[in-house]
Amino acid sequence: NLSYNLIIKNERKSKMNSNKIILVTGAEGSGKTKLSERAAQSLKMQLGRITTDNPDKPNIKTFYSKETPEDFGKQSYAVTYTDSSGFHCGITEEDLENSEIFVVSFNALEAFRQQYRGEREIVTIGIVSPADVRRARLSKRIYVRG
Repeated sequence: NLSYNLIIKNERKSKMNSNKIILVTGAEGSGKTKLSERAAQSLKMQLGRITTDNPDKPNIKTFYSKETPEDFGKQSYAVTYTDSSGFHCGITEEDLENSEIFVVSFNALEAFRQQYRGEREIVTIGIVSPADVRRARLSKRIYVRG
C-alpha cells in the first residue's frame, strides 16, 4: 500500500499543452520510482533515462545508464547536474525528445529549471512520504543490494 501526498506544480507553459515533461522528485525512499513506473505503464508514457558516472548506482532500473567519468564527459547533454554524492548526471537531447517522465533528485529539478530550453511544458510532482516509511524502504533497499 503506497500512500502519497502529491504536490503538483506547473513550472513552465508552452505552446503545445499536450506535450509535457513530468519530473517526479522527492526524498530517497519516498516512492518516486514506484509511482513513476506505475504512471508510465498506466498512461502509456516513456520513462526517461539518466546517465551517471556513479559506479554505485544500481543497474536494476532501465532509466539509469552508467558511464565512466571519462565517457560521461564525451557526451552532450541537454541537462546536467551533480547528484548529492558528487557524481555527474545528465539527460541527453534524445532522451528528452523520446520520454515523458523522469525520476529526478532535487539537484536535477533545479538544473532543469536553469538549463531546459525546449518548448515542452514542465510539470513537477513532489512526493512526500513519512520518515518511518522512507526508512523502512531504504533498509530493504540496502539489504537487497548487499
